[in-house]
Amino acid sequence: MLDRRAIAVQIALYFSSRRLERLLTCLRAQTCKNFDLYFYENSADPAEAERVRSILSGSGFDYHLSVGERNLGFTAHNELFSEHDLPYTLILNDDVWVSPDYVERLLALLETDSLCAAATGLILRWNGIGEPCASRDAQIDSAGLEYDCLGRVADRFSGVEFGHIESHLHLGRVFGVSCPAALFRSEAIEAVSPDKLPFDRTFFMYKEDVDLAIRLCRRGYQAMFDPAAIAFHERTVKDGSRSWKDRIMDERGRPLKLREQTYQNQWALYFYHWSFRLGIVDLAKTFWYEAKRSAALFFFGSPFAFFRAWKKILQSRAYAFRHRHQLREIGLPFIYLRTFTEVEMNEPIAVREKIKL
Repeated sequence: MLDRRAIAVQIALYFSSRRLERLLTCLRAQTCKNFDLYFYENSADPAEAERVRSILSGSGFDYHLSVGERNLGFTAHNELFSEHDLPYTLILNDDVWVSPDYVERLLALLETDSLCAAATGLILRWNGIGEPCASRDAQIDSAGLEYDCLGRVADRFSGVEFGHIESHLHLGRVFGVSCPAALFRSEAIEAVSPDKLPFDRTFFMYKEDVDLAIRLCRRGYQAMFDPAAIAFHERTVKDGSRSWKDRIMDERGRPLKLREQTYQNQWALYFYHWSFRLGIVDLAKTFWYEAKRSAALFFFGSPFAFFRAWKKILQSRAYAFRHRHQLREIGLPFIYLRTFTEVEMNEPIAVREKIKL
């Protein structure tokens, strides 16, 4: 039986006081109580920090709150991870709702197999109003990550209605987990990071979960998906089965700075993980996806944003190559990544074709 300090629940906050009580409510209802709460206040706003303190002090939870002087983005989880030595780490977004048995189900997966380093449930999209329910017309946000090539690692079944594929969702291995609501084995995170922290410190936001998933695969760890563990996420960026035109329009609606960051992080993935061992099909697909991604940023974003991103990519190349070497030094070989979950990776594509999505 695990003691109370078995799981660190890490939550990065950014002007989150309006939805914090909602998140605390669903954590209060968890059937597994073996967790401590760790918060990082990213807002850099004294009034917001005070509101957060007030809510947490009246929550009845034992908690740890760190208040940052600047917004660290998703890398705030590195700061939180360094504050504890608990065997499991649950990373939650501040805009999620998790079902009462979510933590218990994911913990059971990690306890069953020492090679299982990460676990996630079925994450559905939600408008953030009221208590959510898993209706058949709810859109899937993520059912774990699927690997197509190094240039495209995406959320499985993203944008597909839950009712269309409910019978195709099974307990089993996936390539990786998406981080709105994911449980990790802490020692596995330390084993695949030169600085023993979850995320690359240069990834302010986006692709950080992809990088971690690839590192875990390179070390030989596995990720698991349990469709009976349900979570809900207020997602603003769409993906998945939508058309290329729709995705371009979504991309244009995002702040230009974040689009540049996404582009830079994708190129960091190439620096860290590219290898001829990926195979010719993987490399050819990556070239095609990257050509489309670059064209989208240049023509539908801004040529200035494109060249600004490339300036930063070139400026960071020394760090990128040094980090690539460090990954090899800690025992992460380059491998043919598609062999990890080839059946699971192909399944979403086959199902989409079958139901004509």
